[in-house]
Amino acid sequence: MSSRKFVRSTIKPAVFWAEGMKLGPGAKLEPYFWERIESSRRTTGDGTVHDPKVIWLFPGPSRNELKNAPAIEAIIKQLAREYGLSYAWLASDAHSTSTTCRKGSTRITLPDDFHVTVRFGSSANRCHLHGHIYLVCEDNDLDKRVVRVMRDEERGIKGGRSPQLWIWGNYPPESREWPRAHVTVPKAPYEIIPGSILDIQERKKEVRGGF
Repeated sequence: MSSRKFVRSTIKPAVFWAEGMKLGPGAKLEPYFWERIESSRRTTGDGTVHDPKVIWLFPGPSRNELKNAPAIEAIIKQLAREYGLSYAWLASDAHSTSTTCRKGSTRITLPDDFHVTVRFGSSANRCHLHGHIYLVCEDNDLDKRVVRVMRDEERGIKGGRSPQLWIWGNYPPESREWPRAHVTVPKAPYEIIPGSILDIQERKKEVRGGF
């Protein structure tokens, strides 16, 4: 079982979600996703909008990421409350790459702002949103602690949003009752904004040999 597998919604085209839009009916979780939930080693919250349940999918945060786990959980809980949702599932540690496609069993990735891949739902088996929550670390140093959610204007990818979320499950056709955000989000190949937090972090990685 792959610890990194995190399948996107099959809706075509994907519907970008912004605050103010309705959530839609959502969809049930897949069997492989349940396997990772049932093997989870770290969970917090009671599954209400007041105290959303945050579940780290197996294998959960790595030893190096444990220092950031409480801050990430607090951020995800706050966002879930703002969205009126009671569950969130974290797919992996925070990371600074995004998968753009697959070639066979190989994932093709590009640099991206530091983020967690997450789903939000209204119950233990109902997901409504999925995507990335972008994060800022103390002194913009990835070796230091996560302190808050990144703002749109801080994204290092041209046209990037923060958070960057899509609808999961079916969604009614666009209408006055079901409006769309009409937001264009980046597609590969990404364009890194010179002087951005991401640009500076990538330059530091080059100096350190890519690590």
